[in-house]
Amino acid sequence: MDEGTRAIIREISREIADNRDGKLEHTIKENDSYSRSKFECIEVKINKVKEVVDDIRLNGCKLCVDHVKEHEEKGKRMITTVTIISAVVPTLVLVFNWVKSVIISWIQKPGNLGL
Repeated sequence: MDEGTRAIIREISREIADNRDGKLEHTIKENDSYSRSKFECIEVKINKVKEVVDDIRLNGCKLCVDHVKEHEEKGKRMITTVTIISAVVPTLVLVFNWVKSVIISWIQKPGNLGL
């Protein structure tokens, strides 16, 4: 191969390498900005967790205890509500049936024409 052909091949190789390097740098910049945004999101979440842990340390787990107590109170209220409903509904049904039977017996009395 003569020198001219080698020079042309070298120049073409450089252009190809420069082109690939340019694409590689562009891809790295895009991925870098994507990675930065993902890491920033993770950093924000880590900071939120750190704040909660710091609050727990400072308040002596008061937040956790309050949260558990709140759930226990909700459970007690729910049990009370269900108990009241389960007692009131059958009582109302019995009362309405009794009222209905009183009204029907009053209407069916002999001598009462229903007027």
